[in-house]
Amino acid sequence: QVLGSSPTVGRTSVAIPGMGMAAAFLQSPAPQLSVPAVAPLPLQRPVSRHGVGLPTPGTHASAAPRPGLASRAAASALGCAAAALLGRGRRQLHAAVSSRHRGRLSTASVSVRAVAVETIAPSTSSRKVSGLGILNSIDDLPKTKALGIEFRSTAGFGAPVSMVDGSFEEEPLRIYHKLDGNPEQVLRTLCATIDTMLDKFVWKGVIGISITKEVSGRLGVFSDDFAILETEVGAMLTGALAGKVSFVHTVVHTDAAGYNELVWGESAKKEVWDNKSIIVCTLGKHIGAVLFSDGHRVRSSPMKSVARLPGDAPDGRFMPPDPGTPGYTEWTDAIDASLADILESVPSVDQVIMLPTGRTAAAQGLTSNLKPTLHRAHEVAARKNCTISVSAQTPGSVIRGVALCALVELESKQVMKSLETVLNGDDALHMLSEAQLRVIFDKMDASGSGRIPVESLQEALRLLGMQRDMEKTIDELDGARTGVVRFDGFLDWWSREVRQARVVRVTSADAFKSLLSKTPPEGFGDLVVMEVTFTFCRSCRKFEKSFHTFAEEFRDVRFVQFMANATIGGMEYCTKDLAVKTSPAFFVFRRGSEEILMQWSGANLERFSSKLTEAVANARVKA
Repeated sequence: QVLGSSPTVGRTSVAIPGMGMAAAFLQSPAPQLSVPAVAPLPLQRPVSRHGVGLPTPGTHASAAPRPGLASRAAASALGCAAAALLGRGRRQLHAAVSSRHRGRLSTASVSVRAVAVETIAPSTSSRKVSGLGILNSIDDLPKTKALGIEFRSTAGFGAPVSMVDGSFEEEPLRIYHKLDGNPEQVLRTLCATIDTMLDKFVWKGVIGISITKEVSGRLGVFSDDFAILETEVGAMLTGALAGKVSFVHTVVHTDAAGYNELVWGESAKKEVWDNKSIIVCTLGKHIGAVLFSDGHRVRSSPMKSVARLPGDAPDGRFMPPDPGTPGYTEWTDAIDASLADILESVPSVDQVIMLPTGRTAAAQGLTSNLKPTLHRAHEVAARKNCTISVSAQTPGSVIRGVALCALVELESKQVMKSLETVLNGDDALHMLSEAQLRVIFDKMDASGSGRIPVESLQEALRLLGMQRDMEKTIDELDGARTGVVRFDGFLDWWSREVRQARVVRVTSADAFKSLLSKTPPEGFGDLVVMEVTFTFCRSCRKFEKSFHTFAEEFRDVRFVQFMANATIGGMEYCTKDLAVKTSPAFFVFRRGSEEILMQWSGANLERFSSKLTEAVANARVKA
């Protein structure tokens, strides 16, 4: 059933995820169901996927920030949609889901209720955030928010999450379901749950989905390897959601819980993870484990990812045994043995962080009672000079983590395309920030050691679908023939490749500022002309070929294309610092300074040539 409608943007095709609902809910008297009541919110101007007002091509747009979601929701929470749903509050809510799986149409029933969850208060600071916890750079993420969905065998739990501070954009929603039947029927049920959330949050953007081993087993995917679970289940969900959302990424909930803990949790402080190896374990029906090295997720490690723990789970609802019972001793002994095996399998580790999740997180006194029972694990940890801690988790932790995982993966896919342009020798290359280059390097560094053996580099490029003469690549990256490629060498190689390009593309404000601070390469002067473009700007696309032609004409000027709405930091820099109101917009700088020497806008060829000729002449006079 349609719970609300998305407002329409007239002049651009920019998506407005999450802006069609108010975060207000009316509790139904019915004992089994609370029906969410929603009301449309007013929209005054186009909004980017980052939640920032966009300049419309050829027109001017207000620079004022949009009102906060909470205040707008309060004003419209009892609107027409709420009134329409009030009379139906006693009836069970059913979500009809259209499934293209094997060409049949199916429906699934789900019960819906709003859930009060402790949230992180939205930041009131306008300070630009460059990094948070293990996250290299928030500014370089492709979007400010994503929809996080945590799937367990009994329910789905989801909400849109802001990456700036980890707060929920709207009140989280829990949807109960039964994963009965064959894998095809289970997939339909999960899709029905997802579709209900898409309707509720009016969402078409990025989605991160966390799964448990139990859920993957119901889908017919059985493995103790997280990579296999994530790949195979991810392919199912991505295929089922094709055309409904812009990007889908699926991870096991241990990954999601680990990212949340190391970015927004108690372990986000740099001294906890910097230059250290951290094992994050989740506890519930299974014990899951992931390894982080110096803040980077290690995808290839000798430790076992998941192990089954004893305990009853009627109807899939696992609860740990009560302390003092024989079942509790059996459960903690199994945790102790599994954790000791995990520690033994890793050559070195500095800390183990144990995170009770799901219903296990609600067990009374678990964070204080569990550690004293881990006798064997503490013995192994002492030999390795490793500490063990148990961190309390709040409801919604996995939602935050999986939303972040999805945006990190999307950023990874986008910057990997930049690597392909370098390997293919394109004449317009990407100038990436160090944080973006770190994403590329980490993608190929499966061991998380900070060193990529040359043979592993060759295999990584092959798996990424990139073909190049490997002897030439190895000569460029490992001229001393040490057999390994380190990040510093990769960074230098990238810079050398980009410096020779006639046109440089950037999506990061940090990358552009870095370019301005560097000495110009041979054949270039001090002047830099930057074109600010947006993905939705038709005039920008039409001007692109002419921009390259001008780059050949003015060969001593560095030409830069800045795709403003590709990253959070890029959008903020262009709309706030540069005050761009029309596109394409052009700015002339001199290296060594961020002072704007000249600026103009519009895709007029004669004006561009005249303005740039004037800037070059002025520079020569001052020289």
